Amino acid sequence: PAQLAKHERRRRVLRRVAEAGGISSSISQPPIDTPSSRKHHHIATSRNHPLPLFTFLREHNNDPALKKFIPKLKDHVLYRLRKLDVSYCDFTFSDEERRSVIIPNDTIYLVQTMQVHYTTYDIR
Repeated sequence: PAQLAKHERRRRVLRRVAEAGGISSSISQPPIDTPSSRKHHHIATSRNHPLPLFTFLREHNNDPALKKFIPKLKDHVLYRLRKLDVSYCDFTFSDEERRSVIIPNDTIYLVQTMQVHYTTYDIR
C-alpha cells in the first residue's frame, strides 16, 4: 500500500508538471492502467527506444539465441495476428507467409514499461 501511494503521488506530480508545460507531451509518461481496468497486463506503446534489427543482429552475431531470429520473429507475429495458441508453436509458416509480415524501417522498439495485474492473498 505505501509503495502504491508513493507511485500515485509521483504520477500526480508528473501530470501537474506536464499540464503546466514543464514537460513536452511526447516525453511525459503514458497513462498507466489501474487494476480496476480488468486487464491482465499492460505494455507501454512508446516509440522512444528504437532498435534497428540488422544493426542489433550484426552486433550480436555470435549469440546462439539469435539464430534464425527474423523468421522466428515473423512466425511470432503471424501467430499473434492469426490468434493462434502461442503455447503450442508447432505450426510452421511458409516463406511466402513470412514475407507478408513487413517490419517498417526494419526497426523494433524496446519496451520500458510493463504492468501485470494480479491478486495476492496474505495467509497468516
